[in-house]
Amino acid sequence: MSQSDAFRRIALMLPALVAILLLVGAPLGLMGWVSLLEKGTSAGVDWSSTPSLGNYQRLIWEEDFDGTLLLNTNYLVIFLRSVMQAAVTMLLCLAFGLPVALWMASLSPTGRAVMLLLVTIPFWTNLLIRTFAILEVIRSEGLINTALMGVGVINEPIQMLYTNVSMLVGMTYVYLPFM
Repeated sequence: MSQSDAFRRIALMLPALVAILLLVGAPLGLMGWVSLLEKGTSAGVDWSSTPSLGNYQRLIWEEDFDGTLLLNTNYLVIFLRSVMQAAVTMLLCLAFGLPVALWMASLSPTGRAVMLLLVTIPFWTNLLIRTFAILEVIRSEGLINTALMGVGVINEPIQMLYTNVSMLVGMTYVYLPFM
């Protein structure tokens, strides 16, 4: 490859690299800088404070009333809960996605193309709109509760919204096409 070809390739990549640096690198750098500053008076950041690792220390240790450092388990519990929910979501996506993928692989090329089109259709709709659609189905006055009360199976609505099960259903619905 000649020197002019190498220069041309770099010149073609330069706008994308600048965009990535500005749109991804700068916000991440700012977020990292803000994480080192002290909390301000009105839920902001005290920009005049000296950067320190105190915020990260408070993630792990908390001070007792007498100044003794104790292990802060609050964030650990939240982190472990998030990891568990992610693992269950992955297993659900695997349980539903793998059989469909194996079945799709056994189809003719035309059948595979049609099934791939059907799998990608949800991506044509914004995630926010799909989330509101799920909310309309599982809320207290939603489709499921209305149907169950109409048939007489239940007398009052079941609380399905804002539960771990509804969160797993929503995350599985969002990530299943990726699987």
